[in-house]
Amino acid sequence: EELNFSPFCRLIRVVFSDKLEEKAFAVACRFVQVLEDEGDKDWELLGPACCPISRLKGNSRVHIVLKTSRLEKAREKVKDCLQRLYSDFGTTRVSVDVDPVGML
Repeated sequence: EELNFSPFCRLIRVVFSDKLEEKAFAVACRFVQVLEDEGDKDWELLGPACCPISRLKGNSRVHIVLKTSRLEKAREKVKDCLQRLYSDFGTTRVSVDVDPVGML
């Protein structure tokens, strides 16, 4: 409870994967920048950082975790940011997991 982790908050995990680690980090950093420019601080951002399993099927993986008590608002902000950055993704794949069971 003191660290504000589940079940005392809700989590949204966004994973960026690309053949090039630099590209995955660049897209993740851009995503964080756009999300922070929104001005709302209804969440706490952790990352970007390499996933615990940093390479999977030849792709480098970088993730961001949002901790929030207002899930619907945070989910909408994540969705808006992803739509705004869609053209910047190129070959980078993005996956979003709400209340993830695992973080590997």
